[in-house]
Amino acid sequence: RNKRKTDLNYKLTDNLRNRVRKTLNGKSKSKNTLKLLGCSVDFLKKHIESQFEPGMSWENYGFDGWHMDHIVPCASFDLSDPEQQQKCFNYTNLQPLWAKDNISKSAKLDWVKS
Repeated sequence: RNKRKTDLNYKLTDNLRNRVRKTLNGKSKSKNTLKLLGCSVDFLKKHIESQFEPGMSWENYGFDGWHMDHIVPCASFDLSDPEQQQKCFNYTNLQPLWAKDNISKSAKLDWVKS
């Protein structure tokens, strides 16, 4: 909680991730979020599904299943810049990744799945 108060980039990243998560879960369809993603929710879901590995489904999206990974990590962008927000959260920078792999990847650009 303190990090959200003291680290602007962390707060922005958290807020933007929450917007995308709510959109995917059908809890929000903000025009701004769709602009950020660069596509419709249906298109994003199909794009992500086309990259599913065996065992991945929307039912196991989240904490213990798979995560929405940013291919180029959020930490590589200046999220106070709206143009960089759009690059970071564009559907072309998103992929499904098993939770353990995403945690292992962290903010690395040169990560290779084992």
